[in-house]
Amino acid sequence: MTAEYKVHGDVAVITLMNPPVNGLGLSTRVGITDGLEKANNDTTVKAIIITGGGKAFSGGADIREFGSPKAIQEPNLLSVIRACENSAKPVVGALHSVAMGGGLELALGCHYRIAAPGTSIALPEVKLGLVPGAGGTQRLPRVIGVEPALNMIVSGEAIKSEMLAMLPGRKPARRGVGLGPQSGSGTRRWQPPADGAQFAMQAPTRRCVFSVCPQHGQGHGQKPARTCQMRGRRRSRHHQEVRRRHGL
Repeated sequence: MTAEYKVHGDVAVITLMNPPVNGLGLSTRVGITDGLEKANNDTTVKAIIITGGGKAFSGGADIREFGSPKAIQEPNLLSVIRACENSAKPVVGALHSVAMGGGLELALGCHYRIAAPGTSIALPEVKLGLVPGAGGTQRLPRVIGVEPALNMIVSGEAIKSEMLAMLPGRKPARRGVGLGPQSGSGTRRWQPPADGAQFAMQAPTRRCVFSVCPQHGQGHGQKPARTCQMRGRRRSRHHQEVRRRHGL
């Protein structure tokens, strides 16, 4: 298998090991689903992390399998993502370096996502005349909003994780993962927070989230943005103008 399973304390870590870019070939997909099953059956495991070994989280489909039966053999990518979503324990996608195409769609299927600085994130399928086929066109708008998601989908361009973190209402999550009530099977089933935290970021608050906001911050690598005191329509117009200036 090209996915490694290890347990560190009460956290199971599934590491994709299919160089050079951890393509999601059949053996990798099997390794992910097997790892998820092991973690959910292990009573000592409280959470699951999916990450990539080597130089990437995942660059997407394994081009070596294009046109072969393995490309669509079960578990296909949709089945793997469904297994992440249906996990009784929280699944966190730990992104670094590259998360593109099917790799990003896999991350979007996790309950939470965290990304290292400088991570390139994209759905580049349009450059090949294709449409993302594993739910990326549906899940990405729910995570970062319709407008920035549409720009990514129709352009196919890669966006750095820092830029996504600057989007309105996106900031590092401060709340830990919790377990919900008992499910019908007698196991505790994880439930997402009521505020719908996504991409390891919380819902909009009263703080101006633009670190390069000309009125409330000092720019990249300097002092963080101050609390935005604007309210209602005035605050909305202000943030629209900031987005326009910075190409967000």
